[in-house]
Amino acid sequence: MNAQAGRVNGRHFQPNITIGMSSEDNNLDQDKQALEERRRKFQNLEDEFMRESQELAKEEELLRMKEQERLRQERQELLDHATYCQQLADQASDPEQADKYARLAREHYTRAQAIRMPGEEPAIVPQAKVPFWQTRAGQRLAVALQVAAAILVMLWAASMFDVIKTKIVAINAGLPEDARSSYYNLDEFQKFFFHLFVELANVTTVPIKAFILFPAVAWYAASGLRREFTKNLTPWQRVQVTLFLLFCLLLHSALSH
Repeated sequence: MNAQAGRVNGRHFQPNITIGMSSEDNNLDQDKQALEERRRKFQNLEDEFMRESQELAKEEELLRMKEQERLRQERQELLDHATYCQQLADQASDPEQADKYARLAREHYTRAQAIRMPGEEPAIVPQAKVPFWQTRAGQRLAVALQVAAAILVMLWAASMFDVIKTKIVAINAGLPEDARSSYYNLDEFQKFFFHLFVELANVTTVPIKAFILFPAVAWYAASGLRREFTKNLTPWQRVQVTLFLLFCLLLHSALSH
């Protein structure tokens, strides 16, 4: 149907309403198709993301199980080595070998206890009952008792000095002069303390002379011996060295009088 022609604002105008409506409908359909295409792409991406997330979770779970199995095997191997070393230590006749195997057993056991699986509670290590005399307090008490015993012996010896001297004087009173026994007096005490002073002075002056004349060698020997004694020697070797040095000290003290 043809619309009637007319004049608008003094101009000739022929209306055609179908042109504008057809163009708007085409644009709207294209927008709807583009939006639907984007929605489908987003849905595909979301499905792909969910699928990859599930696969990633499965791979993480598989890796976690493999890691737990590896840690479990490593801990079991360390425990087996600790048991084997402890058996060797119990069977060894040489104290050095026994101490070596016992130390290896403790190291393997400590490393095994340090391994923790995810979600596992810390293992409670049973503490062996240590005798009181092997504890630090027991050792300090033993040292205190030894020092106290030595002091008591020295006091008893000093008290007996005058007692025995009195007895000797009483016995000598009824004997001729050539048959009398001699006894110690304060001069002998003075000589004893003088020899003790000389002995301690000699021991003290030796390292002082070494540090003055050969400072590098003395410092190297002091630090090296300390490091070797505390780190590189086994407990049994340290006991042997200590006993040897103590024997040399006692021999030196005996020969210096």
